[in-house]
Amino acid sequence: MPLPRHLRLLSPADLVTSLRILVVIPLTWTLYLEDWGLTLALCLIVPLTDLMDGYLARRSVRPTLGPRFDAVADLVFGLALVGWVYWKAPGQRAGIVLYAGVVTTLFVLYALVSYTKAGRILLLHLWTGKITGWSGFFWLLSSLYTSWGDYLLHLAGTATSFYYLECIVYILRGRTAQDGRSAFF
Repeated sequence: MPLPRHLRLLSPADLVTSLRILVVIPLTWTLYLEDWGLTLALCLIVPLTDLMDGYLARRSVRPTLGPRFDAVADLVFGLALVGWVYWKAPGQRAGIVLYAGVVTTLFVLYALVSYTKAGRILLLHLWTGKITGWSGFFWLLSSLYTSWGDYLLHLAGTATSFYYLECIVYILRGRTAQDGRSAFF
């Protein structure tokens, strides 16, 4: 059975990225129901789609919505992740608020540097961004399944802070390629 016309406009990479955004809805429901097995199964979809959409985009002959759409999907899932932990792990709320302030400040600084140097806000895909995503993913699982959530909150907050610091250094070094490896090599 062929895809509906409006879905045929999206490349396979964009469809996979869309799946990462859409999985937020059933994940929220399984967290509400405290169905930890299904939550874990759905959580495994997120990093897989993050790896798969990039792979498909690099091999696609069709134009994709590209890194901007991927960044939107990462942002949607990241904000949902923070919201879920805030909701389901009340003991971590003070740490979440602290890191939210630090990360927001660094993001604003990054956006200002990006706009000043490149004339637009670059959406960078650096390796630390992947580390940030994976630490956040494991932070969610650990905060709901183990007593290690406090430690991984610090890891996720530090990784996210380091990512925005690296983005600032990357741009200050005159780099504007949105799909870079690192500011340091």
